[in-house]
Amino acid sequence: MRHLKIHKNLSQNTIKSYGYDLEDFCKFCTQQGINYQQITEADFESYTSFLYKNSISARSTNRKFSAIRGFFEFLNKGETAKLIAGLKTSRKLPVYLTTEEILLLLDKASENHEATGIRTFAVLSLLYYGGVRITECLAIKMQDIQSDEITITGKGGKTRAAFLTEQSARALSKYLLVRPHFLKQTKLNDSPFLFCSKGVKGYYTRENFFVALKKLAHLCEIDERKISPHKIRHSFATHIYNKTGDIRLLQEALGHSDISTTQIYTHVEKTRLTNTINNFHPLANSANFSKS
Repeated sequence: MRHLKIHKNLSQNTIKSYGYDLEDFCKFCTQQGINYQQITEADFESYTSFLYKNSISARSTNRKFSAIRGFFEFLNKGETAKLIAGLKTSRKLPVYLTTEEILLLLDKASENHEATGIRTFAVLSLLYYGGVRITECLAIKMQDIQSDEITITGKGGKTRAAFLTEQSARALSKYLLVRPHFLKQTKLNDSPFLFCSKGVKGYYTRENFFVALKKLAHLCEIDERKISPHKIRHSFATHIYNKTGDIRLLQEALGHSDISTTQIYTHVEKTRLTNTINNFHPLANSANFSKS
């Protein structure tokens, strides 16, 4: 775990997940009488079967394999790591909100003039107008803020610039006026975080923002199942790509190291186009069109 933190520079959430995955694998090996020093391809296939029988999805299975593979590489057992074959997964299209739904959320959030409401509006604005992840947003420190951009620290410790739009800059300015409300009264400068908190961690948590976002969705009469911080990011990406069609620009804005990750948003546009043609083409409902 120290290696993942210091040398791989992985996020705390990823490290925790890998730790749980390795614990589960160790339990399986113990129960099956498997010596991990002499593990075989058949043992890994047995573990794969075990996960499948316990309804673990292919995506979650591959994450577990990634943790295990990394562990054996750490032990200088590269040949053992190569025995772990990943599963094929169907790429899910991201769920996103319409521009009307996003505007409704932003308008409703801006109507709350209490300190907590102003904070919710500021976080929501940075997620949508900047396309940042919620963990990146809540990790922003005061020193990261410049006049027209914010330095974002993403996965693997990589940094990028998130540019402030007129809307997000205005929301941030309003929040900075009430920020002292969230600082511990004994030490008004005791937190380096932009979105600070009087809690033990010293910063606003994503769990608390998620609760605030759900309440906001309820007020807007938007299905709460469509709402999450990451779906706000999906909405940003989908809306930007639909407007510009520039996949490289979107890759840079999202902080994706591999463009194949960004290309999922091209599939969203293709699906939308297909549905539009099926719904509105003048011959879409004709017998000949349907058969062909």
